[in-house]
Amino acid sequence: MSKPTHDYGVVVLYYRLGDRVFDTLEALSRQTSVPAQVVVVDNASGDGVLDELPARFPSARLVTLQENIGYSAAMNAGADALDLAPANVLFLTHEVLMRPECVRNLLAAFDTDPTLGMVGPALKLHGTDQAWSYGGIVDRFGEVRHITDAGAQQAEWLDGACLLARRHQLTSVGGFDTDYFLYWEDVDLSLRFARVGAIGCVPDAVAYQDTATAPIYFRTRNQILCWRKHRRHWFLAASSAKAFAKVAIDLGHGRHLYAFVRLRALLDGFTGNLSTNRNRMLRETMI
Repeated sequence: MSKPTHDYGVVVLYYRLGDRVFDTLEALSRQTSVPAQVVVVDNASGDGVLDELPARFPSARLVTLQENIGYSAAMNAGADALDLAPANVLFLTHEVLMRPECVRNLLAAFDTDPTLGMVGPALKLHGTDQAWSYGGIVDRFGEVRHITDAGAQQAEWLDGACLLARRHQLTSVGGFDTDYFLYWEDVDLSLRFARVGAIGCVPDAVAYQDTATAPIYFRTRNQILCWRKHRRHWFLAASSAKAFAKVAIDLGHGRHLYAFVRLRALLDGFTGNLSTNRNRMLRETMI
């Protein structure tokens, strides 16, 4: 591997995706800006896929966790394992494929605008040129929306699938908040980063990732938790009212399990508790 051209380290988070993680690592290895260090975090997958990592990517360091501690804590663990102390940290999830110039363009944004503390790429659907996220905004009711037009508006939050952060600012805001476990931690981090510097999407940095709906429990719980933590009282009230309305709709359609999961999520959002109920990964279906 050639000498690093920029000072950044990478944390790749893996959890039970299979061999596709090696496509992510291959795309990373083709970056025109070579990382100083790569740490792959196995979040207690137990599937043996990363047993092949030393043979296929010998320069990558493997960190194997003994239990699934969620996205936030696992990403923090990966950042802590970057022993070369790079100036910037790239966080990447196991299914993201970056174009070869992606990181170079992200780093160039830091060079161009010193106020930027965290940047993300345009996210497009695998195998297409269709962009589904240039970061996101928060609407007047506390809902998060993806920006689909590159020039439409400034991003208020960035997707956690692919994030490049200045390390000193990451440290100053305390890294990812582990209370979220999964989902909304990127919104929370973006809001905290905005207090110490700007954030932004870099449209000419492109990565590919397919979309997916968030589970009812985590989407509801973590939205409530986020607005409570950030003391956005109107957003908290609006989000709670919408969740209660959805509970009523669930009950009206005989979807009692959905109503139970949503109510559990509401309670946990206000208390900060995290359910271990097996239904917490239940996702919305069409009525």
